[in-house]
Amino acid sequence: MFNRFNKFQAAVALALLSRGALGDSYTNSTSSADLSSITSVSSASASATASDSLSSSDGTVYLPSTTISGDLTVTGKVIATEAVEVAAGGKLTLLDGEKYVFSSDLKVHGDLVVEKSEASYEGTAFDVSGETFEVSGNFSAEETGAVSASIYSFTPSSFKSSGDISLSLSKAKKGEVTFSPYSNAGTFSLSNAILNGGSVSGL
Repeated sequence: MFNRFNKFQAAVALALLSRGALGDSYTNSTSSADLSSITSVSSASASATASDSLSSSDGTVYLPSTTISGDLTVTGKVIATEAVEVAAGGKLTLLDGEKYVFSSDLKVHGDLVVEKSEASYEGTAFDVSGETFEVSGNFSAEETGAVSASIYSFTPSSFKSSGDISLSLSKAKKGEVTFSPYSNAGTFSLSNAILNGGSVSGL
């Protein structure tokens, strides 16, 4: 059991930490069982400080409590049950996932980008339903090639934006954007979307 825990710690370190001073970059492909166990350890946290990427064999990545201050690309579906923060100057790229769930705090002070590498794909389901969703940086999604409707749901207890939120969805299959009442001091731009929203202050 002790050896297994040590291997787990090493896997986490390789996946989420890089030696920025040397410019090294690590790419890790880990089973969902290993990744999901991260969230069961209350003291587990991670910091991506340089150029990293995460993927898993079954297409689902379970993010631990994480602060991202460098560039991190996550490929596939993402489940985050603990707080995720993209620090100023950091970038989180969510690549080729059909579902993203953030059920704790999501704070974007840098850049969070939803991207696809294929010309056509199924629409994305993106759900933020934790305590706090805060954007002072840039949140953008480019879904113009979706062949089914993309669904974006921003329904946290507290939703504040002083940055830029941009959702460009498919013309062929209009997406749906649902948001709870929120405070806006930035820019929220949508295209090809059906809106289901609460009140907005600060416009």
